[in-house]
Amino acid sequence: MGRDQTDPGEGCSGASRRCSSASPTSHRQRVHDPDPTVGPPEWLHLVVLWGLWNAFKFVLNGPVSLFRLVRAVMREQMMA
Repeated sequence: MGRDQTDPGEGCSGASRRCSSASPTSHRQRVHDPDPTVGPPEWLHLVVLWGLWNAFKFVLNGPVSLFRLVRAVMREQMMA
C-alpha cells in the first residue's frame, strides 16, 4: 500500500476495527473528558451513602448483639 492508502485496521488492537484515530478526539480523551450530560444524577450519591451507612450499622451491631446475648445467657445460668 502506498503512503496515501492505509490499512483501516492498521494501528488498531483486538478484533475490533474501530480506531480512535478516525475520530477528531482519541479514545483516551473521550474517556477522561468529563461530560455533565453523561453519568448518574447527583442525588444518587446520597442514596449510595445512605446504603453504606446502613450496612455499616449492621456490621457494627452484629458483634455487639452477639456479645449482649452471650452475657444475658451467662447471667441466666448463674441465677438458676
